[in-house]
Amino acid sequence: MVLGAIAIVLHNWWVYVYPAGWMPHHSFHALISEASASDQPHGTLLSVFDIIVGVLLLVAFAFRYRAWSRTSMAMWIYGILWAVGGLLEGIFPMQCASTPDKACGKAELRFTLPVHHYLHIGLGVLEFAGGTFMILRARRMSTLGWLHRLGRRLTVAMLIGYPLIGLTFFTKHWQGIMEPFFFVIFSIIGGAVLWYRADPTNAGSPRT
Repeated sequence: MVLGAIAIVLHNWWVYVYPAGWMPHHSFHALISEASASDQPHGTLLSVFDIIVGVLLLVAFAFRYRAWSRTSMAMWIYGILWAVGGLLEGIFPMQCASTPDKACGKAELRFTLPVHHYLHIGLGVLEFAGGTFMILRARRMSTLGWLHRLGRRLTVAMLIGYPLIGLTFFTKHWQGIMEPFFFVIFSIIGGAVLWYRADPTNAGSPRT
């Protein structure tokens, strides 16, 4: 649990980015993840944070393999996807911050940026998918007790958050607010999955 707790704290590096003034152009309109782009002053450091977080989460989930193999292998796999997505995002960073940098934005749409830029975007989708599926899995499994109830509440948060982050993506406004929203809810479900201990009275055959 110590490894998981450290990873969750580091995963939310957006908490440090705003007061430190590390956001691209100090803008709330830019995606928070654009602060880790290669052309940003602290991009390399934040990419290293992503790699460390990913490694710590993978180790923490590895320790929880046996417990989740008896409860829900699907939940464990979704957690691994979430961790791997974040880890590889650090290894393949964005080339530049496309929201504040119009030249970068145009180059991105023309697919003229280095491959690692587009890999980062795709891996972000994988990270979001892993977090989303953990929440939906928790909501579906009523035998998980408090984790099931948490999943139901976070599902409501996603139903609100996904349309809003889609809107901000297309309007290029307030992305720096909505992306941290998902950092938080995925940190909550990821930490909860690592913390959860099955009730012995509900023990039984593994659920997929």
